[in-house]
Amino acid sequence: MKTARFSYDEGRNVTLSGDKGIVLSGQITKQLRLGVNRCQVVQIKLLAGLRTPTGVNLPNVVVAKVYDPYLLRISWNPKATLEERIEYAAEICHTEAAACETLGVNAEVRKRLAPFYGVYKFKVNEDSEEYYAILLGFCEGRSPYGLSQIIANKVVEQLRDFLNQCHALGVAHCDIKAHNLFVNDDSDFVFLFDWAFAALSSAVSANSFIEGCKSDIRALKTLAMYMTEEPETS
Repeated sequence: MKTARFSYDEGRNVTLSGDKGIVLSGQITKQLRLGVNRCQVVQIKLLAGLRTPTGVNLPNVVVAKVYDPYLLRISWNPKATLEERIEYAAEICHTEAAACETLGVNAEVRKRLAPFYGVYKFKVNEDSEEYYAILLGFCEGRSPYGLSQIIANKVVEQLRDFLNQCHALGVAHCDIKAHNLFVNDDSDFVFLFDWAFAALSSAVSANSFIEGCKSDIRALKTLAMYMTEEPETS
């Protein structure tokens, strides 16, 4: 499997398209360290004067999470072909979008999510290919590492309450890890990222959804331990 043929470096010009062609364009200003596939998440400063999707009031700066098939890792099929990776990228992109839309109907839950603006095709202008991406709002916070045991336990309990609300709305996260969380300066739980592997009760069997909910709660048992450690550098 060859690697991606372009980078997501600062200064790259990008366009985002919908069903009727280019909707937005802008310039990458930063790579964001969210989750594991770090080079897939970029901050974009949008160009002024462009038409925006109907009913969406976008800020000047947004975050694009790009589902680049060259960068995706499929743990259950490391030898996946490019065509399989493209199909997989589309699948998890739309899963994350569906989770964001479902959870966004609840005002209290929405406070713990990055603002969600929709699914687009993302293209670095110098490259010939485009990939699925979701646009998100920018979230303030920091990764929850190096916390005291007391604070880590507090964050876990806040997350437990939040997950119970998500489960009641029909969404299980299924990938609860410290690097998918942000906390604020007071070390309170703020945001939960990366819903690409979510189980939605509307899209999976009842047993699969229940197992997803159970996996969320099981992950909480060891989460505090990881949050008291210093983050790995890469």
